Amino acid sequence: MIVLYCSSGLAELLGLFLALHGLQRTWAEYMPAESLTSAFARLTMSPVKQFGRTVNRRVRQVLRRRGGPTVVGAGGIASAAAFGTARARVGWGPLPSIEDDPQGFAAEVHNRLQRLHNQTQDANESIADERTERERALSGLDRQITGRVSALESQTKSIATDGVVEQIFGWIFIVAGVILGTVGNVLQTL
Repeated sequence: MIVLYCSSGLAELLGLFLALHGLQRTWAEYMPAESLTSAFARLTMSPVKQFGRTVNRRVRQVLRRRGGPTVVGAGGIASAAAFGTARARVGWGPLPSIEDDPQGFAAEVHNRLQRLHNQTQDANESIADERTERERALSGLDRQITGRVSALESQTKSIATDGVVEQIFGWIFIVAGVILGTVGNVLQTL
């Protein structure tokens, strides 16, 4: 009878250990930034904090005390005004008079149009070069990310599956321990 109870207790302990270890492995895979215990503490404290806020609000309502006034600093207003939009226009200066010097006027208009055309061509060429470089960089990044995602996906599946399998074995051992303990109780009453 003692052997039955001891094996029941050991099976439950082993099952509990396996279930917790599998849960911890699965948690560590999917939530690497936060440990299982800190997440449990955070989730446990959240309703407690909410209850405290509710009690505080109700007490303040009963006492008819309201919160203090909200103070807005002058820096916030100044920074909002400082980040407005501004436009600047650069001109080439006045043109020669068309009536006094029609040849000079035509030459200056031609020079300005030529400069504008050259600037436009330079801008189009630099945009085309930049587009080519970006497409090349994006295709390289796409290949790298696709490779990393597929590697991480297979690793995640294996780790998560192993953690879930451990949990299942743990629960099986816990159930086996409870069954053995129940059998022991039934046999003891006979």
